[in-house]
Amino acid sequence: MTPKRALRKLGNKQFAEDIKTYIKSSHNFFSTRVPEIKTMAKKLHEEYSLKQFYKVFNKLWTSGYEKERSLAVYALQMYEEDFDSSTWEFIKPKLKEIRDYDQIRSIKDILKGIIKKCPKLKKEISKFV
Repeated sequence: MTPKRALRKLGNKQFAEDIKTYIKSSHNFFSTRVPEIKTMAKKLHEEYSLKQFYKVFNKLWTSGYEKERSLAVYALQMYEEDFDSSTWEFIKPKLKEIRDYDQIRSIKDILKGIIKKCPKLKKEISKFV
């Protein structure tokens, strides 16, 4: 099952309508809550290597759905032990596209993980944090 289908299956229509009422955003919303998304992120982490996950991340990131973007970020966080300089090169262009506070927090954790694994990138990454 694709991540998009899984998110829709877990959703609650009323919850999604309530979100749209109170949050002004250009994103579309599934009605899935964060704990459910984190469970899906864990499954993605178990299914894909980091290099394979980059393709999945890109599909989720460009979908136009807030929860799919969050799913991409939560799953990427789980690969911290595999981070290297290519992770920085992968995530860097996406930093301009972040629109959500939760994504900012999660991306910040990812950047800290990259610095931990690649201290030589600290100066460059700190410009974005």
